[in-house]
Amino acid sequence: MKRIKALFLVLCISLVTGCTQTAETTSETTTAVPIETTETTAVTTPSLQVEGVEISYEDKWVYVNIPADYTDENIGEYFRETEWVVYVPDENGIFCVENGALYSKDMTKLYAVPSWCEDEGTKDLPSPKKAFTVPETVTWIAPNAFHMITSERPLINLYIHDGITEENRKELVLWGGTFVIRK
Repeated sequence: MKRIKALFLVLCISLVTGCTQTAETTSETTTAVPIETTETTAVTTPSLQVEGVEISYEDKWVYVNIPADYTDENIGEYFRETEWVVYVPDENGIFCVENGALYSKDMTKLYAVPSWCEDEGTKDLPSPKKAFTVPETVTWIAPNAFHMITSERPLINLYIHDGITEENRKELVLWGGTFVIRK
């Protein structure tokens, strides 16, 4: 009876620890099987490469330095899954930054909105109250302008005005929990 209890105990321990090996018994005692351990390594900063821009890192921040001759309107697509992006456009180029988001100089096109961008009024609210309001001057939003994955707070409410066409709204690639609200 003790032998059956010992085998049952070994079986239970194997199931709980995920062990697939069985312990052998030669008498009424069992031999413990050591569990292999693996060494973990620290997570490193992602190595991003986007043709035409210079990327640098400082702590958690990823700086995207955009030269004056860069004209790719889909720039947000390259950084949709990278948190803590800061766009730094050359002042002689076609881009400008307003409250962290990347726009055309005349503020009619919205190219990229990093994960940390949100309306001032929602910054102190608990998750998931994060919102972003597209400025009234914007008439077109790049399909991949909005950050998709975040370990912080996802974008819940995206406020757009009537100047954004329904076709453009439908082209937007957004996180599954984002609500687009016309104001």
